[in-house]
Amino acid sequence: MRAMLKSWDAVLDFAEKRGLAVAPVLGVWAEWNDGSKKETWHNWDKNPFNIVHGGPAKTPPTSSSTTLPAGALWLKRLETFVRRWADRRAIVGWEIFSELDLVTGSTEERAVPFAERTAAVIRAADPWKRPVTASQGGINEWPCC
Repeated sequence: MRAMLKSWDAVLDFAEKRGLAVAPVLGVWAEWNDGSKKETWHNWDKNPFNIVHGGPAKTPPTSSSTTLPAGALWLKRLETFVRRWADRRAIVGWEIFSELDLVTGSTEERAVPFAERTAAVIRAADPWKRPVTASQGGINEWPCC
């Protein structure tokens, strides 16, 4: 994790020196996808939360999971990132997760409560109260009017 933090510190330093705006993406679906649906992109086998690497989870927790150790640890990790970078002027917002509904076992419906819980953690950790967003890979039928 230290190497990742240093890499992001370098990106944020670069952005600040050049007046660029950054919205860090704090999680990506491929890290939590086991490839069971034959997706091309999946990295659960490399995820540090995987029990194979000393983490607490045998399988990727679904976005509806609140009791799995990886869920609580991931939220604590996210809070640590936000607090570490809270004073960075280049950060204009936070993306909770990229395409959360593509996590193994997740759905669009399950992703929403997870995003809401995660947004609350970010808002509590960010004194500047910057915008928080999350994305999904698919869309439910868009309501009209």
